Amino acid sequence: MKTLLINNIGNRHLYYKNKPIDKNLFRQATLCFLNNWNKEKEYFKLNILSQALDELKKLPDKIVLFASDQGKNNIYNTQDTLFAAEIIKNILQENYAINDVEIITIDIDPSDENSLIPVYKNKLNILHHYNKDYHWQFLDAGGTPQQKLACKLLLPEIHSDTEIIYLKNVEGVNKRPLNIKKTDNIIEFFTLKNVKNLIKLGHYDSAELLLNKKNKAFNFVLLGSYRLRNIYNKNIGFRKNQKDLPVVKQFTEQISVIEFPELKDNLTPKTYFLFGEFLARADLFLQNKNYNNFVLNFQQSLEFLLIYFLLNEAEKTGLTDSKAYSDNDKVTSFINQYDKNLSKPESLPARLYTALKIAGEHYLFKTVRLLELYAKINEGYQKHHQNNELRHPGLDVLRNNLVHKGKSIDENDIKKISIIFDEILDLLNLNRNSYIDLNDFIYKHLFL
Repeated sequence: MKTLLINNIGNRHLYYKNKPIDKNLFRQATLCFLNNWNKEKEYFKLNILSQALDELKKLPDKIVLFASDQGKNNIYNTQDTLFAAEIIKNILQENYAINDVEIITIDIDPSDENSLIPVYKNKLNILHHYNKDYHWQFLDAGGTPQQKLACKLLLPEIHSDTEIIYLKNVEGVNKRPLNIKKTDNIIEFFTLKNVKNLIKLGHYDSAELLLNKKNKAFNFVLLGSYRLRNIYNKNIGFRKNQKDLPVVKQFTEQISVIEFPELKDNLTPKTYFLFGEFLARADLFLQNKNYNNFVLNFQQSLEFLLIYFLLNEAEKTGLTDSKAYSDNDKVTSFINQYDKNLSKPESLPARLYTALKIAGEHYLFKTVRLLELYAKINEGYQKHHQNNELRHPGLDVLRNNLVHKGKSIDENDIKKISIIFDEILDLLNLNRNSYIDLNDFIYKHLFL
């Protein structure tokens, strides 16, 4: 495979008459030398790059030189290396027979890493487009520390087949072994920043994959990931002084995020808890403008509520079917017995209609109000039980279009639905801080 060597050019790459060139006159001096190359070339000695080429088992097929050029009007341009790069190119072609030498100029302050990273990202992506089949080597000697840092951070991401080359010593640099300057801690910092952004968006599962298990925030991230996936009663491994934290107890002891006594009396403790979790997740996704997951969780909250509210009634009345295999089948069997005239007892509109009827019969007026709010945004229910056409997409239709047709949901689709959602949360007294509190603990521990 062909190899491509990348190097940032600095003021110590060239010696003139066995001495370094005055860095305060570097730009002007190298321009004069370049203009009189044939007369001056015998006085030049290549440093740094020559050492790397001597140590390599095989000369590279192509060399790319990054050189600084801040412009004539920039007061900090005296050390610019663009003319030195041209001289080095001449030396490489004449003395090493390396003809494929490309010079790429950097026209900003080479000590400003914040500005360098986007510039190098653009330059390296262009370089990758035309040289993707090469094995890349980056020489970590020459140029400013900020230039080297930008390259070491970006190169492995842009071109996976990249090797970092370190020199043991460089002439003119105290004649001692150079330290291999790793970027592990810098990369870890950026990883933690990415984890924090993922947490803000509610992507705990992705954050879990990125985060080192030894990080003090890992268990809290894992807790969030489990909450999103309805996995509870897991021994995550919190320390003794953490087990009594409200965000941990809410998870391990299944403390519901809603306060609604009527439902609490008509659901099992676990299903009452899980119903609140669906709504907490929906709220999290709505706040982060993740409308697809908002709709999925909001719709699931209704489906879940109807199944277990009706199962509870079936058990109270004894209208259970011991032969039914699943909870869904048990609910369908119950509706068939409860109201033999109801068509499509397996459908969500039929379940919602039945739940409303039962809640009314038992004088569960707040539960009736809750189910009526859900009914307002359910197209199937409005059509079959209210003879009403919704003027906006129903929650059920949005969910079906997303799941079965892959149709994404935008803010306009959920304007009416979000209003009803807020009314439901107010009715249920949802603790809207449950995920916010969890995130605060994650942020607190992430950088410890």
